[in-house]
Amino acid sequence: TVNVSQIRGCDEITPEWFDMPQSIPFGNMFADDSIWMPILLQADRHVKFDGYFHFDAAVEHLTCLDYYLDVKEEDEEEEEETKT
Repeated sequence: TVNVSQIRGCDEITPEWFDMPQSIPFGNMFADDSIWMPILLQADRHVKFDGYFHFDAAVEHLTCLDYYLDVKEEDEEEEEETKT
């Protein structure tokens, strides 16, 4: 469980909570967020990501030029190993 009172922002990010995934303003976020975050939010189990995102340096993190993303959902056996 997340204690919302302990979450802090930084110069680049102000934390916000959304009731519905469709309400998340991906257009105002780093370009890679719209790629990996829906996968995470729709997953039934723990998800492991392995990959990279290549951004256009001229426009900071707004344009993702290329990416590789390998997504694996843990099966129940792996989840048990993670808990121990």
